[in-house]
Amino acid sequence: QVDWSTNIGEHAMYLCATRFCRSLASNQMEILAVGEHTLFTVKENGGIRLQKRISEHAISSAVCYRLPPETPDAAPSFNLLVSTHIGHIMII
Repeated sequence: QVDWSTNIGEHAMYLCATRFCRSLASNQMEILAVGEHTLFTVKENGGIRLQKRISEHAISSAVCYRLPPETPDAAPSFNLLVSTHIGHIMII
């Protein structure tokens, strides 16, 4: 049985549970979904928090990586590394 589902309207190239949005509380997570042209962040209950078109050219791969904390007690944050089929690399 499915707890919830969300239609993002394009093929998901990459999915991960992370803290991508800097405005999240330290105990919150979200789902990062990278589509063929669009970046989505999805709330833990399935609602779309952010939708951003990031490339006119199809995305070929993506990986989310953890950033070093700004202070010892800071909540973790992550960046996204994306490559396209025409050879561009973007850091988001």
